[in-house]
Amino acid sequence: MSYLRKFSGLLFFISALAHADCNVSNAASWSSCLGGTPSGGTISLIADISCTGTSCCGPSQSALGQISGKSNITVLGNGHSISRIGLESVSCNALQISSSSNIKVSDLAFKEDANVLRCDINGSNCPTASTIRADQSSQVTLQKVSVFDAPHYAVTYNGVNGITIDQSAFDNAGVLGVLAGPAVGNVYQVSANINITNSVFTNTGANALVLHATNTSHVTSNVFLNNHREGKYRQCESENKKFMCNGGQILVYGVNDLNEKLNIFEVVDSLDTTIDHNIIGDGYCRNCEQDNPRDDLKSVWPIEVGKYTALTNQSAVVKNLTITDNIIYNHAGSAVMKNSGSIADTLVIANNTLSGLARIKTNSAGQTETVPGVVFYVPQAPNQPDRCTSAAMQVPGANLSRCTATSWGYSGQGNVLSLPPRLTHSGLADWKVYRLGGAYHHEARYRNEDPGYSLEWVFQLPLRPNPKLAGYGIVYRCFSGTYPDDDFITNLSQCENSGGKLDSVLGFSVNASDANATPVYRCRNGADHFVSYNAQCEGVNFEKLIGYSLPASYTP
Repeated sequence: MSYLRKFSGLLFFISALAHADCNVSNAASWSSCLGGTPSGGTISLIADISCTGTSCCGPSQSALGQISGKSNITVLGNGHSISRIGLESVSCNALQISSSSNIKVSDLAFKEDANVLRCDINGSNCPTASTIRADQSSQVTLQKVSVFDAPHYAVTYNGVNGITIDQSAFDNAGVLGVLAGPAVGNVYQVSANINITNSVFTNTGANALVLHATNTSHVTSNVFLNNHREGKYRQCESENKKFMCNGGQILVYGVNDLNEKLNIFEVVDSLDTTIDHNIIGDGYCRNCEQDNPRDDLKSVWPIEVGKYTALTNQSAVVKNLTITDNIIYNHAGSAVMKNSGSIADTLVIANNTLSGLARIKTNSAGQTETVPGVVFYVPQAPNQPDRCTSAAMQVPGANLSRCTATSWGYSGQGNVLSLPPRLTHSGLADWKVYRLGGAYHHEARYRNEDPGYSLEWVFQLPLRPNPKLAGYGIVYRCFSGTYPDDDFITNLSQCENSGGKLDSVLGFSVNASDANATPVYRCRNGADHFVSYNAQCEGVNFEKLIGYSLPASYTP
């Protein structure tokens, strides 16, 4: 029977290839298949693809692969990757979709060259191409698609109606992760009906996700970690000083810009956005303190609302924005920040779990200090007091009260805010996780989380999604619902339906075949869960293999 099963599997594989209208094995066939397959066709990758220099673009710096004026095209990546190496690869898209409908790309990794030109620290000399770009199309789906090391933007949508991103990952984009915005012409054609679910956004230079004048967007059950870490978008200016812009991991705003084609000022609102059940963690901008005259040093906000403008009568409105049931932690900033001069109409912030939020500012003596976090923050014009609130807002920002938060604890409108920020590891490529021994074992994200607990050992999990593993290899930390002091690590964001409470993401598992990969097991001794390198769980109960870590030595 085993031979029959193997033979049947081979037949299925051969059958899948036979039904493809065009098979891709190199960069040239990627270009010819996308360009030559007619509507209704299927394109299948049968090998990993790698190209170097000018071979990574089409003629005259056009996209390497283009789907134009077609419908019902399916691109099957089959777990393969497209790697572009060399400076020239950043000047064109790897995939461009234009004037097309019902396009689906699945199970494919795009790997750009992390060593090519990226934006300067001041946001200048940026590459211009996105890895994936879609223009004036409809029903474009990316499923299990990953983009690594995009020099500029990972994915750009312009005037696309029907955007689906599911089970995908975007890591280390130079400027923006995913941008959904309008197509500019005689009129702005907005992007609408957007669903972004079950995806991972990590280590972006600026915003991981930008919803720019979109209509009907749902951002649900995603993970956002360590984005806007460099402020690489544009320089801000205040009091005649330029500095790196602070910003949000997620940005929602409208259009209030000059339409250069018609030479008129356009205002387009952002409508009907829901951001719910996401994990948004570890916000800290390592460059944003440079000559910054404002009181938001290094701040990264989980969610940024509106675009700064000095002319409120020309401000686009962010209307019907609901932010609910998210887990937000470890930010040098408040949970939601609305930019000065922008307008938010019907903004609901409710039932979010918040921890470790704070503002890092300069006091009157010129010293840096940490101020307890707030749920909602609005910076004002120079020489005016800041205003913020810990309550859910359902009115425009002009009605906000003065800041009154004086402690870490706050509960209101279902938003629970507690614990000081834990920023000791922000910006590191690999995270240390500390196994601490005491009344219970803890797998802590910093050494002194539990004073009095002894350090037993340390391991590291990279902060980089792993496309070869289910769920990109995320390792979560949960606390038990029955024993509140007992934490346990898991691969499931629902804490294994145990009634436990999700605390944070510890990192991502490496592959078993990677150099120095070490298995990590979850063990249990009575009510105490702990992790171990020992497959026999040090003589107590074995529960499961969590994944593979990198060994790390502890230096006192």
